[in-house]
Amino acid sequence: MQINQNSEILLGTNFGTQVADYEKGRVTSGDELLNYVSQKIKELNPSSLLEQIPVVDLGCGTGKSTEALYNKGLQNIWGLDPDLKMLATARGKASKTNLVSQINYFEGAVSDIQSIFQNQKFKVVTAFTAFHWFCTIEEVNAIKTIMATNSIFIVATKSDRTSYSPAQMKFFKMLGEIRGSPLPNPFKNFYPAKVLQKCGFEVDVQYFPKETMYNIETLKARARSFGGWCNLTEEQKSIAELKLDEMVQMLFKEEGDKDGLYHETSEEMRVMGYLKS
Repeated sequence: MQINQNSEILLGTNFGTQVADYEKGRVTSGDELLNYVSQKIKELNPSSLLEQIPVVDLGCGTGKSTEALYNKGLQNIWGLDPDLKMLATARGKASKTNLVSQINYFEGAVSDIQSIFQNQKFKVVTAFTAFHWFCTIEEVNAIKTIMATNSIFIVATKSDRTSYSPAQMKFFKMLGEIRGSPLPNPFKNFYPAKVLQKCGFEVDVQYFPKETMYNIETLKARARSFGGWCNLTEEQKSIAELKLDEMVQMLFKEEGDKDGLYHETSEEMRVMGYLKS
C-alpha cells in the first residue's frame, strides 16, 4: 500500500481566490460530529475543564470548524491555515461575534508548525476536511512536536473506502477537460490511519453515514470552492461556470426534492490518533 507522500504537489491550493464560495458552499460540521469530538476529548481529559484544554485546528480555512468547536466549549482554541485570505475571513467573523480575543488564528504551513507554535503544547489537534493536504509521515511527525503527553489527533474526512459520487466525478472530468489534463486526485493513496500508526499513534477508526443538503446556489458555490476550480485561469473559470450551471440544473431536475434541495449522501471516516508519550 503506497502512502501519498506529498499530495500538495499534485494540486497546489489557492483557496483564497474563491473564499466567498468556500464560505457559502462548505457546510459547518454538524452537531453530531461536534458532540462526538467533545465526548472523546472529555474521556481523555476527565479531570480538566473543557474550556481550558488547548486545541489547535489545522487547515482551519475560514474558521467554520474552529468557531464550531469553540461554541461546544473548547474555548482555548487556535487555528492554522496557509492562506491569508481565508484567515482574514476567519478573523473578520471572530470580530463580529466578539471572539477575536478568544480564537487565535495563525498563518503558516503544517511543515513549519514547530517554529510557529514554539513551546506551545496541545492536548487536542483537529483536522477535518483538510487533512489530505498534509497527510504525510513528515508532516505528522512535525505535528507531534506540538502535542502534549496523552493527547489526541482527531481527523474527520472523506472515507477511504468509498469513491466520489457520479455527479462529482462528472464535475471533476469537466474541470480536467477545461484545463487540458486530468484533474489530480488529492485523495489518491490517502490512508490517514496508516500514516498515524507509522508515526507512533494508537489509532481507532470508525465510519459514519453522512447526508448534506444543498440548494442550487450553495451547491454551485461548493463546486467553485474545490482546489481544482481555484487553480483555473479566469478565462477557464468563465467556461467552467457555464458548464457548471448546466450540470447543476440537470442534477436538480433529476434528483432534487420537492423543496428544491439536493441530498448528497456519503460516508465520513473518523480517525482518532492517541499519543501516549
